[in-house]
Amino acid sequence: EAGPVEELLAVASACSAGDFDYLAMSSCQDLDGHDEAVDFDETVEAMRAFDMTEQDVADVLAAILAVLHLGNIRFRAPANNSEGSEVVDAGAEGGPLAHASRLLGV
Repeated sequence: EAGPVEELLAVASACSAGDFDYLAMSSCQDLDGHDEAVDFDETVEAMRAFDMTEQDVADVLAAILAVLHLGNIRFRAPANNSEGSEVVDAGAEGGPLAHASRLLGV
């Protein structure tokens, strides 16, 4: 049975750095000869070494992933209110707002 960290990683593994506007802003997304998976594993192990529970680790990772999804949300002025804003495709099941909401539990 997968724990909370593994469940979150299964969701995150469907994404790449280029899927997120915040990460795509960088001109460097890959470092030759550098294994980011090893760095990630070391980071998770460091959190565990500080006695963070699996749920705490999963919550931190979910918050980071939620922020990445929030960066993909697009806004537009509503047709009848040029001073307001609304989320583009707010109700889209697979949209960034839906993903961020799920990850944050709202």
